[in-house]
Amino acid sequence: MRIWMHPDGKAEIEGNPAEQSDETVRGHGEVAAGIVWRALTILGASPEIRDRKVSLAKRSRLSREGVRGWVWRQVAIDPARFQAATPPQGGSHASPRWHIRRGHWRQLADGRRVFVRPCEVGDPTRGGIVKDYAVEMPQP
Repeated sequence: MRIWMHPDGKAEIEGNPAEQSDETVRGHGEVAAGIVWRALTILGASPEIRDRKVSLAKRSRLSREGVRGWVWRQVAIDPARFQAATPPQGGSHASPRWHIRRGHWRQLADGRRVFVRPCEVGDPTRGGIVKDYAVEMPQP
C-alpha cells in the first residue's frame, strides 16, 4: 500500500498491483491512512517520550547471545490534551462533519452477527473529525 498525504487532509492511495479487488485496496488504504493520521495527531501534541529498560526476560535468544542496540521508548499519551477545546454545541448525536465511521460487529434480530465495514460519512466542507483512542500506560 502506498499513501500520499496531501496538505488539505486528503489521502491518495495506491494498492499492490497483484490485488484484484478495488474494495480490498480501498479498505486497506483507509486503515493505513487512519494509522498515519492518528500517529501524526499524537506526535503533533508533543507527547512525553521516556526511555525504558528492556528486561533480559523479554529479549530474544539472539539478544542474550550478545546482540546489542535494544531501545524501548514509551510515549505517554495524555487523553486530556486530545479533548475538544470547544464547548458542547448541543443538538443531535449525528455529526454533519466528515469522519470515518469505524467498522463494527452488529447483532441482527435473528441472532446472526455481521461485520459492518468502516466508511466515510459527513460533509468535508463543514470540517472533519479525527477519532483516536486515548491510551494510558500504568506507571511501573
